[in-house]
Amino acid sequence: MSTFGDDLIKAMTEALAHANYSVARDMPNNSLIGTPDTVVSGLRSLAQRTAADEIMIYPVAHAVSDRLRALEGISTQWA
Repeated sequence: MSTFGDDLIKAMTEALAHANYSVARDMPNNSLIGTPDTVVSGLRSLAQRTAADEIMIYPVAHAVSDRLRALEGISTQWA
């Protein structure tokens, strides 16, 4: 009978052995800052490097209106 600790170690070992672990490990460092053109260029590059078919975008701004403006700028350039 395995314990929680044994199961956790097994899961972590399997995750670290996964072929895309190094790409996933680097993802938190993929911050994109700049104009919509700059950000879209970086998003396209990120999608290509990671073979992503989906990207989550989280604009960092206090005001909701600023976040929406950032997303609108990105969406305009993406099209």
